[in-house]
Amino acid sequence: MLKLLRKNWFHLLIWTLMIVYVFIAPGIIDQASRKYGRPTQPELAELKTSDQILAHVDEMQSVEFESQYLETVLGWAYAAVDPNASTANFTRFLILQSDTRKYYFQITPYSRPDIEAGFPAISADLTNAGFKAMIAKEFIRPGRYQLGIVLKQDNGDDYIVWTEQYIVRTGNQIFFGKSNVKK
Repeated sequence: MLKLLRKNWFHLLIWTLMIVYVFIAPGIIDQASRKYGRPTQPELAELKTSDQILAHVDEMQSVEFESQYLETVLGWAYAAVDPNASTANFTRFLILQSDTRKYYFQITPYSRPDIEAGFPAISADLTNAGFKAMIAKEFIRPGRYQLGIVLKQDNGDDYIVWTEQYIVRTGNQIFFGKSNVKK
């Protein structure tokens, strides 16, 4: 047996590496090739809360976007902390927070005329109060995450508002839900 191992060690090494490659490479390639849905790490000052910030996460949809399977979180958020401010004065991020982890995702604004119609007393420009955030579930560790919106104002003030919605990530699935507890 030892003589057989000495004679064929190179072949055994190659076969072992090929088997390891088959199990490990797809995950590494998938992680490295993902263009969308990656978490980001924004530079934030101390996060303030304000009753002048309203936000809601409407739904989460599974979508295929440019050959990637992603979760798209749809909702709206605006801050009326300054009557002259508009949603263009803020950079918004979706935050997923568990007891031990935080993930920030870039938000893409879009027009939501229903928000302007729903809040006629707000003088701020709510044209692009709607948002969508793309999440690749492979970047999120299993756990239960409360959803919030971070609003980074151009003048340096950063705000956070927590929603009643949450995401649960299991080993291979992701679920969206609503709780009665706010952070």
